[in-house]
Amino acid sequence: MNKLSLLLTLAVSITASSLTSGQIESVGAERSDPKNNRSSIKLNWELAKPGAIAIYYSEDPEASIEKSMLLAEGITASDFETADFPGKRVYFTLVPDEGEAKRVAPRLLPLQGGRNFRDIGGYSTTDGRTVKWGQVFRSGVMHGITDADYRFLDQLEVGTIVDFRSTDERAVEPTNWRAGDADYIARDYVDEGANDLFASMMSGDATATVMRSQMSKLYHEIAYQQAPAYTVMFDELAGTSDTFAYNCSAGKDRAGIATALILTVLGVNRDEIIHDYSLSDDYVDYMAEFTSEDAESNPNFAVLSQIPRELLAPLMASYPEYIEAAFEHLESEHGSVMNFIQSELKVTDEEVAAIRNRLLETVH
Repeated sequence: MNKLSLLLTLAVSITASSLTSGQIESVGAERSDPKNNRSSIKLNWELAKPGAIAIYYSEDPEASIEKSMLLAEGITASDFETADFPGKRVYFTLVPDEGEAKRVAPRLLPLQGGRNFRDIGGYSTTDGRTVKWGQVFRSGVMHGITDADYRFLDQLEVGTIVDFRSTDERAVEPTNWRAGDADYIARDYVDEGANDLFASMMSGDATATVMRSQMSKLYHEIAYQQAPAYTVMFDELAGTSDTFAYNCSAGKDRAGIATALILTVLGVNRDEIIHDYSLSDDYVDYMAEFTSEDAESNPNFAVLSQIPRELLAPLMASYPEYIEAAFEHLESEHGSVMNFIQSELKVTDEEVAAIRNRLLETVH
């Protein structure tokens, strides 16, 4: 290598190092008590190299750094805890000495009732942007959301809700949304897939391995079963600026596939999509929820009490292999998940562009 080439190589190396010296590699936030909206919030992060950060906050999920309030600065630790925001949905922006700022908030909403109500924001995309926080929320059943929960949810200004549950599910546990006016969208159908699954469990030939395989099969069927609802979901995301929420019963299967499809459209890495799907196991004890005395009195779930726990466990889980099976089937049938979204769900290039424009950001 000649002297000029060596100098150029060193210059590039030094520039790259200086640009990443304080780069935030990962960031997270969670409440000390996940069901208490007055509990403290702990932020944590990892930097590429030692450095300091400043923390700003705002109740506006899209606030610029200039329009946010300074919470702390010159922090060289890798975490920070604050109890300054009881009852508030707050979004934090972490600004390193060098590199790009990152926005973060607790993903799981601190509700006493309901199930698995969480924000899908914060994921990085292949084009270098980030999914906006505070715009799209996934959830399970909303029937048990309390009045105190609704006072917290009122901050979100949800304008549209799409409910993926069947006619019978909605009849037993209706949604009575009380956090402002919201368009509520649902469709009437019978969930034959769930009925077939329960029949398999009761057949006498079932094993845990068989049920796990059945769940994988069910997942790619859900994508087609829910196609009419997913089409409406994408139409709403492309055509309105409303804060958007969608739900099923558990908040992990039909809502999980919906989230995977949205994040695919936004360009989120497949590993991150699978990670988001698997978070349901961290946030909800499904075995406890669906085998409790209250669940036994629910006509939709009473049959679960008759099933051995080892057979029930695969239904309660969010194993990565389930969502991976859905992806693999869609890719084998359509060439890619995006092809499925555009051919079967009728999402146009213009709608894809509108959704990305609405839901992606670079934090400044």
